[in-house]
Parts: sequence; structure tokens; C-alpha cells
Amino acid sequence: MEQRSQQHNEDSSDALETHNSRMPASLDEKPSGYENKCTCPPPPEACEIVQKIFHDKTGTHFNEACSLKYSHGKEKHTQWKCNSHISSKTSDKDNGSVCIPPRRQKMYTKPIETLNKMSPLDLRTAFIESAAVETFFSWHEYKVEKKKEKEEQAQLVVNTSEDDSDAEQKKLNGGEIPEDFLRQMFYTLGDYRDLCLGKDIDSDIKTVKTNINKVFTNSSKSASSKTITPNDWWETYGKDIWEGMLCSLSYDTKTQKKVQEEHDKLMGATKTIYKYNTVTFNGGFNENSTKLTNFVKRPPYFRWFEEWADEFCRKRTHKLEKIKVDCRGLNGQNNCDDDGFDCTQMVPNKHEIFKDFICQSCATSCKSYKQWISAKKKEFNKQQNIYDQEIQNIESNYDKIYDDKFLRQLSNDYISVDVFLKKLKDGPCCKNNIKYSRINFNNPDETFKHAEYCAPCPVFGVKHSRNGWSSNSQKTCDGIIYKDTRDIKNIKHSTEKLNMLVSHNSENRFPSNLNICEKVGIFEGIRNDEWTCVDLCKSDICVLEKFNNDIHDKQNILFRSLFKRWLENFLEDYNKINNKISHCMKNGGGDICINGCENKCECVDKWIKLKKKEWEKVRDRYFNQYKGGDTDLKFFVRSFLETLIPQTDVDNVIGKVKTLSDLEKSTGCTSSDTSENGQIKYDDVVECLFYKLQEKIDT
Repeated sequence: MEQRSQQHNEDSSDALETHNSRMPASLDEKPSGYENKCTCPPPPEACEIVQKIFHDKTGTHFNEACSLKYSHGKEKHTQWKCNSHISSKTSDKDNGSVCIPPRRQKMYTKPIETLNKMSPLDLRTAFIESAAVETFFSWHEYKVEKKKEKEEQAQLVVNTSEDDSDAEQKKLNGGEIPEDFLRQMFYTLGDYRDLCLGKDIDSDIKTVKTNINKVFTNSSKSASSKTITPNDWWETYGKDIWEGMLCSLSYDTKTQKKVQEEHDKLMGATKTIYKYNTVTFNGGFNENSTKLTNFVKRPPYFRWFEEWADEFCRKRTHKLEKIKVDCRGLNGQNNCDDDGFDCTQMVPNKHEIFKDFICQSCATSCKSYKQWISAKKKEFNKQQNIYDQEIQNIESNYDKIYDDKFLRQLSNDYISVDVFLKKLKDGPCCKNNIKYSRINFNNPDETFKHAEYCAPCPVFGVKHSRNGWSSNSQKTCDGIIYKDTRDIKNIKHSTEKLNMLVSHNSENRFPSNLNICEKVGIFEGIRNDEWTCVDLCKSDICVLEKFNNDIHDKQNILFRSLFKRWLENFLEDYNKINNKISHCMKNGGGDICINGCENKCECVDKWIKLKKKEWEKVRDRYFNQYKGGDTDLKFFVRSFLETLIPQTDVDNVIGKVKTLSDLEKSTGCTSSDTSENGQIKYDDVVECLFYKLQEKIDT
């Protein structure tokens, strides 16, 4: 303790104002008995400050952090924030922007925000408190995420050991911080340094910046002390903030009580492995390892882009491993597609309409992955597109507060984004990916494509051999051999053309019959997919006339997949329209389509008319395959939605009505005519939803 205090006084002697520096010359010779009266005691150790947080019975810090990070029991800020509103010199609304990680968006800074004593030592305490609480919560979230990953992994591997369920905590108990969490601590400390130096690019921290600036402004006004710059302050106290982060890991995440044995081992390791000036992590563009003191001095864009790549590679590999088992089975015994169909059952079972839908876990995992990989591609493009501007900023805009060696390395060796991306690909998290999930950021079409095991069932079916599954290359029907899509398209008899309007965000284009929807704020774009469908060897096959590899999964699919996708797209668009129209009417102060909503209502009216015609054709074509059974059309549609569409999608469209059956019986969902026995005839659920939406815009 004495050695630590002596060292601290030496570090602070040039930077901090003490009572000794204000000693009048007349008191150079101290009176007897007063030799130590004017000597200021050293500031409290970082671990002492952390201990006070956990001993505070009011739980103020933890309550504040909870409200910041959670809402109604759910985690807030779970997505990367990439938009042109970020306060960055290089954000570009047309080309790209810096992307802020979820971890940074909810980073705890309340002690700095509420700071009322504006001295360097008070600021030190506030930073230690903030970083310690942040690390404590991050460790809890890290363990929860690892537990979830292991639960999913247990379903993928036979005879998984339960002893590995809390391996991360066991490591920490032994004084070892898991490598990927240590990496996260590096990222976090770098963000706190940005705050201190006023280089944080998040615009939501004005109060924090104001308080930090006041501390250094007060210091510069003091005539009796040396002016302290933010960089000076960090060089003095950065190690204390790091030590506070380490100390917080000694507290149990459930009881918030200190585990002394764990503390002793961790603090013992702090003197060697985790010492501030020597601790390293595997990454950071160095051949072997990167020192913490160097890494935190890198501009946030480059730190965050690397963090994004590490997270992407780890999560993508895990998700694809789960998809492989969900769609092919634990031992490769299944062959399912992303619509939940069994690819070995190509002919409809007229007696069991839903028997082919045995792969809902595959459908669920694939849909989740498709949404996730689409979001990741957008995030990647935004960060990639701004790289050149960031490189230019190295020489023109960045102050002398960043790591000169790293900046020179960027300017000399990573002048183009392609070279930078190759280095990201070679990072520790990205280079260990498996064959079917290899990552190459220089080939984004391959890296961000839909999962291989989520492909639609081949139209000619599949076969299994000792080498695994493969598609049937041809099919013989009525003495004719069909080999590919061209053969199917050339069939002249029994074909039907189906046009399907699909909303999409890739291009701001609309078909001529929906020009009214352009620039009204409901859809970013709508495309018209034209399909040719034909009955071939007891299978209903559809071929897309104009195939775009960047948009479509496959050019030829079974009609059952097309029918399911029509319903999924309809539900998504219905929710989107309903939300936009409802919001518009609320702004108008009533329940009628006014106050600038006229164009929106005209767009929706036209959309309803066109989609109604589509629905009649796709519904009747699919249902006709099962005629002769005891299933009526209304029951068929309702059962299909209840069985196959994710429950959240159904819940969103039915609103306050409890079930789809109740929706069918609600006002306006009955036909004007009646059945032969005089009972009321109900429309199917989709027709009912059309009616509800039409009623809303016509009222």
C-alpha cells in the first residue's frame, strides 16, 4: 500500500494541485509538531472506490445502469447504430457512416454526467465508478450470451458435457479472463478514453462532455498549478480506471458480493498478465498481440470496425452451424428448406395437408439468419464506403492523441479498403471459420449470401447416398425427360402466369400501376415478380421470368414455397401499412385519412385491389391440389397461418382480437350470401384483413 501511494504521488506531482503547492514561503521551516499537517493523503485506491459502489445500500449505480440498459425486462440497444445523424466529420448520408456498437450506445456514464465537484481527482472517481459498473454489467451479459450459445450448441452435438455450462466463470475464479471478454474490455476502455479526450462521436453525451470540459477549464484557470490537458489526465489515471474494471470482476453478478478468493487471484494476475502497461490481446492488426495502451489510442472508427468484424465472424459461424443441424439433422438424415418443407416429399399428400411441414426449426433459423445477414450487409457497406474519408482524416483531422505508429501503418500499408478488409478477414475470430461459412470481406456477395442449407427444395427432388444429399438433375414424366428450367418454361400446356408484388428496400422503384406509392413514405420500393407455374409429374413447379441473383433465392421453386412466401410478404406489408396509416391518422387528430394522408390512402387502396387479385389466384391454385378432402377453404387458410407463420406475425395483424377464428367472425368478415343450409358464410382470414384495411382508409 505504501509503495502504491508513493508511486501515485510521484505520478501526480506535476499534474495535480495539492496543499503543498500552495505553501507560503514563510512556512518553509515547519513548526515543531506540524511537519505532516499540510501533506495531502493520496487518493483512494481504485478497488476502494469500487468497493463503495457495491456497499452502497441504495444501489444507485446499479439502478441507473439497469434503466439505461434494460426496459420492461428486455435488453435495449441490441443493434449497431449506423446513420448520418452520428456526430462524425466523416458521416455521409449517401455513402456511409461510422457504426456505433450496442455496447457503446448503452455505456454507463451517469457518475460523470452528474459530477458536481470539478477537480481532476473527482473526475478520476467518476470514471472509475462508470467503468467498473459497466464492466460488471458487461460480464453478466457476456455470461448470459455464452449460456445461450451453449444451450444451442448442446442441441447440435451429441453427449455435450454439462460441466462446461459455466466455464467462463470458472476461468475467472481461477484468475483468468476469457480472451473474447478481455477484448471487450479493451474496446470499452478505448471508448472511455474517447470521452475523456472529447473525441467520442456519439451526439447523445453533451452533459458528459460539458462536465469533463469544466474540469480542465478550472484547472487552466488556477494560477498555482500546472495546466492539465485531457491527454495528461488520461496518462496519469488511465491505469486506475483499468484497475477499477478488473476489481469489479471480483463481485458475484447475482449477489453483488465480493468473492475474496477470486479477487486475490485476479489481482495477483493483474500484477503480471493484466498489468495496464503490458496487458495484450490477440488481434488489433499486430502479428501476435496488441498492447492495451496502444489499442485505446486508435481512432474509434478503426476500433469499432474491427469489433464489428470480430462479432460478425463469431456469430455468423455459430448461426450457420445451428442451421446445418436444424435443416439437415444431427447426423445429416434430413433435407429441409427454409420454408419448412421436407425436400424428400415432393408430391402433395391430399389427405394430410400439413404433413410436408416437418421442418419448422429449419424455417425459423433460416428466416432469422436471412434478416440478420441482410442487416449485417448494410452495416458493412456503410463502414466500408466511408473508409477512404477516414484514411484522409488521419493526416488532416486527427489530433496528436492517437497512436502514431498505428496511423503511419494505416497510411502506408492499408491505404485501400481492400487491404484493410483482408486484414480483418485474417483476424483471430474470422480465420477459424468452417468450409461452408468461409468469410472473405473482399467478396461480399459470397460472405453475405443466404445460408447454403436454407436453399429451397430442388424442383426435381433430392437423393441420398453415402456422400450425402444431392439434387436430382432430371425427371421423367409421360415419357419426356425434363432436365432444367428451360424445359419447364417451354411447356405449352397447363401453364399459368402469376404476378406478385413484393416490397423491397434495395431500389426505389415502383411498377407503373403503383406509381402513386412513390414518395408517400409507406414502401421504399415495390417490384413485380412474374412467375410461370405448371403441373409436372404431380408436382406444381414455378419458374421466375426475370431472375436477379442479388434479390431472389432461386429461379425455380415449388408452388407450395411460393404460396407460403406470398403469405409471409403479405403479413409484413400489412403490418407496415397499418403502422404508417395509423400514425398518419393520429397526427391528423382523428380516425379519417386526412392531414396529408390522402396519397398514402390512395396508394393503399390501389395496393389492396392488386393484392386481392393475386390472393385469389395463389390461394385457389394451392388449395385445388387438396380438393376431395374434408378441408374447407376458410379452415385451410386459417390453419396454414396458425401452423406455419411465426406467431408474432399473426399477433401483429389481428390486433386486439384473440384468435384468427374470432377475426373471421368479426364485423365485416362475413359474405353477403349464405351457404346452402342457411348458415352464415365467412370469408377467409386474408380476405378479412383486406376488408379491415379497406375500411380503415375509407372511413
